Amino acid sequence: LGMYLALSAFALYELSVLGVFSHRVYVQLYVLVNCLFGYMIWVYPDMRRYNFALLLVGTVGSIAVVGWRLRPRINYWYLGTALTLFLVAFAIWELDLRGI
Repeated sequence: LGMYLALSAFALYELSVLGVFSHRVYVQLYVLVNCLFGYMIWVYPDMRRYNFALLLVGTVGSIAVVGWRLRPRINYWYLGTALTLFLVAFAIWELDLRGI
C-alpha cells in the first residue's frame, strides 16, 4: 500500500498545482483515493499490479500536464527514460508470470 500512498500523493499534488482543487480537497481526496486502493487490494488482490501500473501512468500523465501547462525548466529526458524502463520491466515481469 505504500507505493499507492506515494504515487497518489504525487498525482494529486500535481493536480492541485494546476488549481483543479484546493489544499483542503487535496487531503480529502488523498484519504479517499487511498481507502479505495486499500479496498481494491483487499477485494481484488490479483489486480494490484495493474492498478499500480494505471496509477503510475496517471501520475506521470499529471506531471506531463503540469509540465505542458506551466512550462517549468526541467529535463524531460529522465522522466521519459524512467517511464520507458518501467514499461519494459513491467512487460518482462508479466511475461515471466505467464511462463513465456
